[in-house]
Amino acid sequence: MMFGVYVGGFLFILAGTLAYTGRWKGWAFARPVLSYGIGFGCLYMGIAVVLGWTAATVLPDSMNILFIILVSISGALVLLTLISQWWLPRFLQPRWFRELRAEQHRTYGPGWGRKA
Repeated sequence: MMFGVYVGGFLFILAGTLAYTGRWKGWAFARPVLSYGIGFGCLYMGIAVVLGWTAATVLPDSMNILFIILVSISGALVLLTLISQWWLPRFLQPRWFRELRAEQHRTYGPGWGRKA
């Protein structure tokens, strides 16, 4: 089981890295409803899974400060994963993504993707 969790986490990290570098862009053409930053969310979730699972298996003592730090970082990354489905701060968006969104905004108008 431990091996599977790490493989899954590292596959999420790989997918997120491909999304950030612009090598995987297929997800970015969807309308921004629960898919705004799904590619980027893969990276955050992968890191959260690896950190959280490491904290839970390697550091079982819940009073250990390193355990608390890793679990806190993992929780923050899960929260960032959820938030990224609707919005991401500009500094977390790569240039290709900002340019794509600006082009879509020019093409489809300011309210594209919203229900009428």
